[in-house]
Amino acid sequence: MSASHRLSLIVPLVWIALLVVIPATLVAVFVVCAPAMIAALIPRIAAGLVAYVWMLEAIVLATRPHWLDRLIGLPKMYMMHGVLGVLALVFAFLHQLDLPSAGLTQLTGQVAFYMLLALVVVALVTMAGWISERFAPAKALRRAIERVGRHEVNVWLHRLLIVATAIVVVHFNLVWYFTMMPAFVATANAYAAVVAAVYVWVKFRDRVLAPQGRVVDIRRLSGDVWSLEVRVSALADSWEEGDFVFLRFPGVKGMGEYHPFSIMNRPNTVGLMTFAIRADGDFTKLLGTSISKGMRVAMLRPFGRYRRFLEERGSGRPVVIYAGGIGVTPLIPVAQYCTEHGRKVTMLYSARTPDDLIGQDELTAWAAESASTLRLLVGQFSEQELADATRPDALYLIGGPSPMLRAITTMLRRNGVRRSDIFTEPFTW
Repeated sequence: MSASHRLSLIVPLVWIALLVVIPATLVAVFVVCAPAMIAALIPRIAAGLVAYVWMLEAIVLATRPHWLDRLIGLPKMYMMHGVLGVLALVFAFLHQLDLPSAGLTQLTGQVAFYMLLALVVVALVTMAGWISERFAPAKALRRAIERVGRHEVNVWLHRLLIVATAIVVVHFNLVWYFTMMPAFVATANAYAAVVAAVYVWVKFRDRVLAPQGRVVDIRRLSGDVWSLEVRVSALADSWEEGDFVFLRFPGVKGMGEYHPFSIMNRPNTVGLMTFAIRADGDFTKLLGTSISKGMRVAMLRPFGRYRRFLEERGSGRPVVIYAGGIGVTPLIPVAQYCTEHGRKVTMLYSARTPDDLIGQDELTAWAAESASTLRLLVGQFSEQELADATRPDALYLIGGPSPMLRAITTMLRRNGVRRSDIFTEPFTW
């Protein structure tokens, strides 16, 4: 079995583990321990337990496990996070249907359910771009919410999932018949304790132990695009071409939460990273007014799968790159890496204005030196021009706005390209 075929099994296996294996273990312990008097309630109680485990799993995925990103990518991980939240809400609803409860037990269950309902709606609209980018009403609602609440407020709303889960823990510890099942209660509490320990450790690590560096340069590239250079010595040679990092500026109002940005240059021994950032959000609009040389920056370990996608599919296959606007930033070092390792590269790069063709001088020099095919265009390539760039047995990388990613992917599939030979890494979380 080839490496790409083995890797194609990883995502289904992760889904099976999340949806079935991990929750089934807790349900099995419950069924074994359940007294006969509650036999008729077992299906509805089991639904609640599955919802509980899925909420815990969603919390773990929200910590962005680095090892899992390198296996399946952060976009898929965040999609799983959102799906688990929705499914947990559905199973929590099934759990409470006609299930007898009263007093504090009933109150904690209802509070947790309605908190989860509100959080799922807010998270799907404001943070799950894989939904809002596909449905116009959701996209309009997302923009309306973002005008009212800043990004950091939305992030904190999402973290209330932890509060809802903690209330669920209180809820099942108050259920009277669970007191007759100490082994089950210990197991359920152990699930929560492990997740709590992971979450606290990750937040401590990211806030206190994250690699720190300094801003080397900040300047305007074009109308709303800024070039940011930072040096983080602890991350020297630690990233791969095409990677992105989460960074923040401690002590700067409105810039204290981590935001993802693609690294525009190749790994180096001094940890110097270059970013081209469009100022179109609450965080990025502060770059030109709040950031200056010498300021402190905190950064998480690099994420991304562009280079791994290529390496997993053999070293000799040609590469076709479609880039649009600011989406070119991770693809410049990827293109350089490909030609350095003997791959033939064809690159089509378009932008709305000449100033928006980020890195065109660097790309032109690269194309001339490596004898690669490079087409730069102000405007949009026609579908025929995009299709004409396809090559036998090629791999396809796409970077740009979500509509462009979907349109080019559809075109490639229509022209017989396998989905497994196409890679995108959108920031629509």
